[in-house]
Amino acid sequence: MTKAPKPSSKPTPGTGKKNKARRTALVVLGMHRSGTSALAGVLNLMGCDMPSTQMAPTDANKKGYFESAPIYAMHTKLLNSAGSRWDDWLAINDGWYKSIRADEYHEQAVDLLQSEFGKSRLFALKDPRICRLVPFGTRCSLTVMLYHAMC
Repeated sequence: MTKAPKPSSKPTPGTGKKNKARRTALVVLGMHRSGTSALAGVLNLMGCDMPSTQMAPTDANKKGYFESAPIYAMHTKLLNSAGSRWDDWLAINDGWYKSIRADEYHEQAVDLLQSEFGKSRLFALKDPRICRLVPFGTRCSLTVMLYHAMC
């Protein structure tokens, strides 16, 4: 496996600006029991960093979930705050995304990404709840594949 080149600190041609180190999160989207753990495991084998505090394997998933325990907990609380749950089929009220509570969760999400992935330039983020939280992820400026860590 070859390593990706390090970001250059030289000016980008024609701009006079230094290249900013880019962080990319590959977000595994899929609901529970749909193969997301297997995909996250493959991404790990291919060189993506995984969260520092992973959920422990269980009898239902002996090879592991490849999910951050603190991000799981935050997503669960966020959904509860929005009057929803992971298995709710109704959309989250759009007004919630503009609330003070959403702002608080935004700050927590940025902090958690930093604590779970540090300065990693390429990491995999997996939590089935993200399927319910796509608007939150895009609002958090964690872009591209829904989340792009700019923190």
